[in-house]
Amino acid sequence: MELRTREGQASATRVVALVIGCVYLVLGVVGFFVGTTVLWFSTGPLLDVVRTAIGLAALVAARRAVGAQFLGMALMVLLTGLVVYGVLVALLGSPLELSGLFGLRWPDTVLHAVTVVAGALIGIPNGRGRSRAARPPGRARGTARRD
Repeated sequence: MELRTREGQASATRVVALVIGCVYLVLGVVGFFVGTTVLWFSTGPLLDVVRTAIGLAALVAARRAVGAQFLGMALMVLLTGLVVYGVLVALLGSPLELSGLFGLRWPDTVLHAVTVVAGALIGIPNGRGRSRAARPPGRARGTARRD
């Protein structure tokens, strides 16, 4: 039963990485060819390059569960910076020198925040599946050793 749970969790991790990869790759590539927005999301040369790179990395990482888990951790760390920047830009206004390259609006910030949460969910190990392997056989969880 435990093996089936770990396989299902690995499969779900890979699917989440695949979805992230597809969304970011589409936003990044389409952003190169349209004006200032794709659906509700901002575009700009630097933002499109970053999104395309995230999309490609996620598609490659989705091939293996361990790669998807590493991707989740990396996205959680890297996109947290974009979320903070996006909130500051939305509240205080964008610096003029960055607005054309990296103009972020609320929909972009929400997308990045959702990606941070998804990255945390697939990237942070939950500890399940390791506890039985770490205990010697025959010893129940939470029992003290009696020597």
